Amino acid sequence: MAKENACCTIPLPEQPMDCDCCPVAPLVGCGLVTGDVFVHRYGMGDEEGGSGSDGEGEGGGGGGSGQGGAAAQRAQRGAGPSGAPPPALSAREALRRRGKGGASCRAVRFAADGAGLVCGYESGSLQLLDLETGKLSARLPRAHGAAISRVLCLDAAGPGGGGGGGSGGGGGGGGGGGGGGGGGAPALLVAAGDEDGGLKIWDLRAPSTSGAAFSYDKHGDFISGLTERIGGGAGGTGGGGGGGGGGNALVAVSGDGTLSVHDLRKLQPVARSESDADDEMLSAVVLKHGRKVVAGCQSGVLSIFSWGYWNDCSDRFPGHPESVDALVAFDEDTVLSGSSDGALRVLGVQPNKLLGVVGEYAAGTPVERLALGWDHRVAASTSHEAAVRLWDLSCLHDDSGGEEEEGEEGEEAVGAAGGGAREAQPAGRGGGGGGESGSGSGSGSDSGSGSGSDSDSDGGARKRKRRGERTRMTKANNKPKTGGNFFADLL
Repeated sequence: MAKENACCTIPLPEQPMDCDCCPVAPLVGCGLVTGDVFVHRYGMGDEEGGSGSDGEGEGGGGGGSGQGGAAAQRAQRGAGPSGAPPPALSAREALRRRGKGGASCRAVRFAADGAGLVCGYESGSLQLLDLETGKLSARLPRAHGAAISRVLCLDAAGPGGGGGGGSGGGGGGGGGGGGGGGGGAPALLVAAGDEDGGLKIWDLRAPSTSGAAFSYDKHGDFISGLTERIGGGAGGTGGGGGGGGGGNALVAVSGDGTLSVHDLRKLQPVARSESDADDEMLSAVVLKHGRKVVAGCQSGVLSIFSWGYWNDCSDRFPGHPESVDALVAFDEDTVLSGSSDGALRVLGVQPNKLLGVVGEYAAGTPVERLALGWDHRVAASTSHEAAVRLWDLSCLHDDSGGEEEEGEEGEEAVGAAGGGAREAQPAGRGGGGGGESGSGSGSGSDSGSGSGSDSDSDGGARKRKRRGERTRMTKANNKPKTGGNFFADLL
């Protein structure tokens, strides 16, 4: 397995319960078991400190410095000699808010505009922390009757509105893109799940007396993951998995082994999967442009659902030696997983394949939460320690440094490299599906035929260049597969 390679470890006073990365700036937020909330700004080299005080850039202003940091990072990688180590990540504290009442902060998510941090507490309360002032801009003291386990900031385009950017994150992933409603101040729609299986949707910028916009109580155990499908409609049982038109949908997974789908345009439930009491669902993400939902399970299996067919999963991706506690979508075909064995893995979905291991904790230390940075070059994670760790994901990007720049015409060299990757891709992935993998249909059916996998592959043809280079760059972490367990040689 890969060496422990957290490029930055941020010490905290107590153990964090959750973490999230800002979608527009290099910020990571954490909620602690004491109820305290911390926000840190990270960057390469000296860039994380900036030139201002801790109070600067905690809201929307942080986006500008984040853009510059990413550009400098790419320039340093490109200009340096081949094989030179990338500049080290570092972080500084940008904001701290003390908890009151002794309730732990169980869940945190940044608002899509980066101006606020939503916090869910053990007491059942929801709070919106203004990152510019460091003060609460909204508070719902009795939002839930049980401890809040997950929160997710939803796309707020409203009925008939266009979807926001980005894909939703589940179990530690990020929220969807922001949008304005009609007239007046834009809504801040937040989905929150609790330890009793309750699920509610709130508008934190509406008066606190208005109550929940939506409530659902059919889950029999804690809500373990929330993710959003942007656009395409909810699609009921037996419906197609098409991607165009319609509103957004919320997907919730629970410790009772079920998955539920909710139409955010109509604010009503659509479907719920059959119960699997033997395997808890702990995390979830939406992939394949809304055609697939991937749920991480207690058994170490990834259950893959085709959109519109919710009775049971259409494909299973086994291999994790322990539970899959966290999932985030890197792109439409790739996820990062955090497991109880302490490893952070990169996985291709349909065709199902282990692409590499980006880092690991010490033996016996689980990955509890996982979040993806605003530019997808850094991942944040928490475990059973008083710290949050940042991991370098530069190896998953197309920046191959001097290899492409050695040619006399850089653009032509890049184009040639991309063409080579596309030609080599089908052969490279042909044998990667062993066992039960790669059988799910990309067209939204449960048939599990080979043609279904082909349709998924065709739909993601534009991504093949990135996938090909990413696989090549992480091949040191890949081992020859000797059986149906993709990770057997990593144990």
